[in-house]
Amino acid sequence: MMISFRRITFLLLLAPVGVFQSLKCNAQNVFLIQSYKDSLKTASHPIDQVYLLNRIGFEYRYAFPDSTLYYCSNAEVRAKISDYKIGRIEALNYQAIANAYLGNIDSAISQHKEAIQLCTLKGDSLLLAHSRNYLGRLHLKTGDLAEAFDNFANARVIFERRNDKLGISEIYLSLSDLFKSQHDYGNGLELASKALALKKEVDDRNGIIAAHNVLAEIYRLTGDLSNAENNYREAESLASDVEDEADLALIKLGLGELYLESGSLAKAESEAFRADNIITRLSNPSWLSRSTLLLGEIFLKKKNYPQAEAYLLKTLEVSSRLKQLTINMRGNFYLARLYEFKGNDVMASTYEAKYRQLNDSIRNNELALQAEKFNFQLDIERRDRENELLKATEQKNEATIKFQRAVNFGALLVISLVIFFSYFLWQSTRARKRVNQKLSEQNQQLINLNEEKDALMGIVAHDLKTPLSNIKSILGMLPGLGSLTPRQIEFTNLIDTSTKEGLSLIDELLDAHEVESQRKANWNEVSIKEMIEDRVNHFHSIAAGKSISIKWDVKENVNFRTDSDWLTRILDNLISNAIKFSPHQKEINIAAGKNEEELWITIKDQGPGFSETDKAKVFQKFKKLSARPTGGESSNGLGLSIVKTLVERLNGTIALLSEKGEGSEFIIRLPLVQGS
Repeated sequence: MMISFRRITFLLLLAPVGVFQSLKCNAQNVFLIQSYKDSLKTASHPIDQVYLLNRIGFEYRYAFPDSTLYYCSNAEVRAKISDYKIGRIEALNYQAIANAYLGNIDSAISQHKEAIQLCTLKGDSLLLAHSRNYLGRLHLKTGDLAEAFDNFANARVIFERRNDKLGISEIYLSLSDLFKSQHDYGNGLELASKALALKKEVDDRNGIIAAHNVLAEIYRLTGDLSNAENNYREAESLASDVEDEADLALIKLGLGELYLESGSLAKAESEAFRADNIITRLSNPSWLSRSTLLLGEIFLKKKNYPQAEAYLLKTLEVSSRLKQLTINMRGNFYLARLYEFKGNDVMASTYEAKYRQLNDSIRNNELALQAEKFNFQLDIERRDRENELLKATEQKNEATIKFQRAVNFGALLVISLVIFFSYFLWQSTRARKRVNQKLSEQNQQLINLNEEKDALMGIVAHDLKTPLSNIKSILGMLPGLGSLTPRQIEFTNLIDTSTKEGLSLIDELLDAHEVESQRKANWNEVSIKEMIEDRVNHFHSIAAGKSISIKWDVKENVNFRTDSDWLTRILDNLISNAIKFSPHQKEINIAAGKNEEELWITIKDQGPGFSETDKAKVFQKFKKLSARPTGGESSNGLGLSIVKTLVERLNGTIALLSEKGEGSEFIIRLPLVQGS
């Protein structure tokens, strides 16, 4: 008790600080905050005091997170003294939210977990669901998608069971952010739209603003700038009505980034300055790095180098302190470009090295997350099935509880209950056996289907490929049988083209099937210079047919262990694609070298490049992209999928650098030491 008394005394001594902060506050609902403070002056019951302190702290969470910590820590102490668990849980969650905005991630996670433990002891499922949603969003922010999804799924079960529309809408927004982080914009838009409809139904003004913001960001990422701007403006109008400057700051940031992407620098600068002014006034460091980065980019494009340098250096200072790797990486990138423009090669090289180091680290994390994406989709489907099963089980449990209450009135009913349960267990055992039998049958069906697939590939390899090859051979013999009319030549050319396309598709299908067969790598010693020279010679005549020149440069010959067949297939696919999609009389550049413990290979063309939509699906199977072959060649959408799979099996990575209309460059990185 002595410790609690001292803590309360300390907090009361800090009360003037809280009052001072309240005088500064014009970013939240000041009238609501003042009404809570007026009520607090006359509140005598500890529970009422805790409730009001938490409400004040909650309203301050975005604009003045330090004030949130002050009021909610005060509420936590009073709740602990009066053993008011609900108030303590809310105080912990609100302090965690404030700590997250201040960059104190470890403290925030610890407080959310403590709140969850108290919810479990208290038995309050709704508070538990909200706490799990808070914790899930924090894990999503730090990139721990598995933990984030697990918390969202558990919270969603509770909200849907309680038919809590406000809670369901919050989970929809959380899941929308998760899908957005995985570049699954379709599901992200669907869930954000559902969240917006529920927010409007329960008249949650702040929630409506948040939903519009999420929709705007997804539309911006998908290139739908018109819908993005409309949603930002809807959110801006609502935020202005409630005088919520915290939301206005985020909206202005989004509009500034949108206008920068569309090339409207004047509009971008106006919105960015308004956002930066609000964020500076609110002293929110987690948003400050975004606003300074945006202003730095704008002034760099306007060639106002002193202003750009000042904002970008501020970005590095804030993002380094808060460990915001992506923002820090972009800040280093733009500083490197800035010093290049100024002719300061030393500083440019320094920031370029920092950028590349961060870029490699982030790219490796993104590749790891992409590898988890498929598992997440399966996990989501599994969770949905489990939710339905849980609902059905709960309904049965509720029926059982009612029955148990009824049988307490007499021994005869107790006996009936025992008989009922015996029968129920017997039926459950029979049902379980039937389910197990069905699962066994389904497993056998899957085995049979896999065998049928292998058999089908055998048919493709022999029964389809052989007649097509025969047709091609016969066509080659026709000129020797006599002269053909122009019409006959036209038909034979059509047959020859169709035959080549069919054989090409069959070869790619067989390649994909072989890749999926999971054979182990056959490690052997390879000279990268000899291999590239061999592949360039192999494609020389094909490229010459389109007057395309292939230039290659191996910086330093490297002998390393790899699977030569796989690496040959990777290079063939990439060089073949470069030839297919390059216009006549263009140039293809191939280079290779080593960097510390890895080998790098680049293949660069002067073709049509890739749009942002193309980049999102470039390594997926059977995805037709916007660019088409320039010489009538066939493209089945399998080559790059095979390349990515083989590169990853060689423990390497592949990246695409491309802008629409400006060619493309594929970069492969492979470890120099591997295999046994």
